[in-house]
Amino acid sequence: MNSEIKRLLTTGLILLGSLVTVAQMQHIYLKDGSVLNGHMSSQRIGQNIEITTSSATICIPDNGARVNERLEPIDKLSQQWIDWADENDAWQIREGKKHLTMADISFTTKDDERNWRTIESVRIIERGNMIKYHECRTNHYVLKPAEIDRFVVDRRSSQQLTGTNVRYTLRDGRSVTGQYIELILGKTRSIIDDNGIVYKFPVRDILKQEILPLHPDYTLLQQSEFLDEIELKSQSPLKGVISLYDDEKGYVTIESVHGGIQTVRMDDIVCYRKTLNKDWVDIEDILLEDGELLINRYTCDAQKLIERDNKIHFDVDSVLTCSVPIAEAENLLVETKIEANSLSSRDFVLLRLRDYTPDLKKEISAAAKNKKAKPITAIRRYGFTYEDAFRGATRPVSRMTTPSGTTRLSFKLVVPVRKAIYAIYDSGTNQIYPFIVD
Repeated sequence: MNSEIKRLLTTGLILLGSLVTVAQMQHIYLKDGSVLNGHMSSQRIGQNIEITTSSATICIPDNGARVNERLEPIDKLSQQWIDWADENDAWQIREGKKHLTMADISFTTKDDERNWRTIESVRIIERGNMIKYHECRTNHYVLKPAEIDRFVVDRRSSQQLTGTNVRYTLRDGRSVTGQYIELILGKTRSIIDDNGIVYKFPVRDILKQEILPLHPDYTLLQQSEFLDEIELKSQSPLKGVISLYDDEKGYVTIESVHGGIQTVRMDDIVCYRKTLNKDWVDIEDILLEDGELLINRYTCDAQKLIERDNKIHFDVDSVLTCSVPIAEAENLLVETKIEANSLSSRDFVLLRLRDYTPDLKKEISAAAKNKKAKPITAIRRYGFTYEDAFRGATRPVSRMTTPSGTTRLSFKLVVPVRKAIYAIYDSGTNQIYPFIVD
């Protein structure tokens, strides 16, 4: 394989494999001082690289550039510009209203000094021998590999539960796993492990790279923000996630969106692209107080139970505050904070509650006949039996404890055709967390 093509391919595959979360944007540093915030979207082997950005800081020579500045009121700015101005303390106050200084820049380049190019609605942040400006919009840049210095990714938040890691197998036999954080073209690749230790390796020392899912309950496809599309010489294009790059044997494997894993030789690849994954699962941990419980991130309050005639019940009208839409009910995620010393004794199950209101109506009727009996308020009463709790309960399909101490339980629910009342029952404390599916 031509060494230049192999080098470019290696660069592309490490980027395609290192798929990051929305909060961890790639920063592409160029040798002229510009910084592009986005991702490498495509490259035809041996040709230029296309970068898609959401924002960028661009450097251009100040060769007689024409600058037209103006004050833009806050109500005419995009939310992205408002956030940028807040973060950079860039507001100016005029007549009690926030304004941001924006600019239109017209300039020429050494390659084409006759034709003027105009960049509109940007913010100038530096002037001198060059003009450095910031833009907040989707844009596309086509670059030669020689123009790029390095790719950098922000470290993943400790509360991020889904994503990907990379495992490098080195020529000396070592294997190191962590989050990809930096690639210096043709020189080094860097990862950071769970203990915060950064490992930097020369490209020539890495034999193989594997892309691994971070969360055990979701697939690699679900945890990848981007999908890889590979155009081949010998067969139809493939779409999925590159899961393995083997430099020594000269092939990659891709997990297809249609199922299955395919192996592709590197010298068969003509072009590769990255597109956003619409099925990406982005989950962050949540910090809860002891005893707090959420169902699909809706707050659900614990209720004390009343036991009568082997029936366990509670009064619905005064306590039922949690509602889960039917569209979200098939997959229920329960999150709660449990004291570490009581984890082993806590058992959570999902119950569909019975309507005991007819029994209550009989009690009301009987009380009406007995003038000495205490009046019974006409409210709805729902509950369950111990047999329901042990035989008719739905148990979680998965359970895990996050680094912050949050216990996460996943339940599969047969979605009702109409409104129904369910509960999470904690047998360890004999508490119930009722909610309505509507």
